[in-house]
Parts: sequence; structure tokens; C-alpha cells
Amino acid sequence: MFQPSAQKPPTSAMLAVRTQSDPLRSVNPVRHEVATVDHDQAISDVKTMENLVEEELGQRSLILLLLACSLVRLWYSPWLAYME
Repeated sequence: MFQPSAQKPPTSAMLAVRTQSDPLRSVNPVRHEVATVDHDQAISDVKTMENLVEEELGQRSLILLLLACSLVRLWYSPWLAYME
């Protein structure tokens, strides 16, 4: 169902900033620029894109690794029982 954002504003927003140097060194200047637009806006949970990707894919990679290990065990368990 479509709801205009003016009637139901989002509870949070994200901002991505591209930098040419260390991204974490740009946090304070970005905070300052956001404050000049709206001093009531808070900036929190600052992360680099690398960290976001690692968090997102890290858990999936672990789950896939555990699944692969389980499948290998299931695949070889009849063969191992036969060899005993």
C-alpha cells in the first residue's frame, strides 16, 4: 500500500558519503554539514562500506560453510560406515 512520506515519515534514514581518504576521518565534517542543515538530526552508527559488507556477508558465509560441512558429512557417512 502506498503511503506518502509526509503522512507517515520514516523512523530513520541513511547517508552514504564517498571519500578519497580514510572514511572515518570524514565523520566530523559530515556531522558539521548535517548540523548546518538541521541541528536536530543526530548521526550515529557510523560504519565504513567495507564493514557493512563484511557484516552482511560474514554471517551468510558462516552459515554456508556450516551447511557445506554438514552436507559433506552426510554424503560420506554411508561410505565411511561401509569402509569399517
